[in-house]
Amino acid sequence: MRPSSDRYTATFAFRLAKQGCGDLGVGRTDAELEGHQRFKPIFAAAKDRVSKMRVQYVEIPDPIEQTLLEVYAAESLATKHNSFETH
Repeated sequence: MRPSSDRYTATFAFRLAKQGCGDLGVGRTDAELEGHQRFKPIFAAAKDRVSKMRVQYVEIPDPIEQTLLEVYAAESLATKHNSFETH
């Protein structure tokens, strides 16, 4: 997680920052929000938070199995930051 990462390369951190920015994000596109001076430190703090997280992963080479696991895990764990809008 680099401090220079943007909303495309630090998607999870951007979602956390967007969730934590309150009314600042209302009525703004992601691009407008990312460029807003008051949002920048919120996004930077979220990137720092994510960079300190401990994570584990499972490599699944088959794309169908990977997709099914992602959906199953998101539903079973009721994760609130997963989005399947681009899948």
